[in-house]
Amino acid sequence: MRWRAGVWLVLFCLGLPAVAAENKAQKKLDLYLALQLFAHTHDMTDNEVNTLYMDALLNGEGLVKGGIGVVNKNIHIVVNSPVNEVIIGKKKYWRGAPVAQPEVLITDGVSILKNSGKSKVDMSKAVLLIFSQDDVRFLNLSDYSGGRYLRRSGWLKAAAAEKACQAQAEKGQPCPPL
Repeated sequence: MRWRAGVWLVLFCLGLPAVAAENKAQKKLDLYLALQLFAHTHDMTDNEVNTLYMDALLNGEGLVKGGIGVVNKNIHIVVNSPVNEVIIGKKKYWRGAPVAQPEVLITDGVSILKNSGKSKVDMSKAVLLIFSQDDVRFLNLSDYSGGRYLRRSGWLKAAAAEKACQAQAEKGQPCPPL
């Protein structure tokens, strides 16, 4: 009797990854079908839907608190610094060029990619950070999340765009393109 219960438990546990994979594949198919229905309903091409989807992923604005934007528990962007700056873990700081100079950084929350041939970065946990004068964008390859944090100059431009949009709305006209 004990032997049968043990075999059943092993077979049950071995079957779980297959069930999870089926659910993931089914979810992907359901998402694809939902996007196709959305595209058809709104007279959009596949390319327009993909662009809209990626815009939602990469342009989602994160909330900055105390001048810090959180990417995950090990990576924090110092948004209001005069230079491009990231806190990795609890004690490692990366400081780059002045804010006006764009930069790209790849990290896994432990190491920083310096030379692709001799990297200690775990690429399955890699996070791509893109610094520009107006914002800092991130793309987390481990959980497929992303977003951006506006810098002060980005806030000013966003506020000006919002004000222009309100002025146009008062005249009964659509918002000007960004």
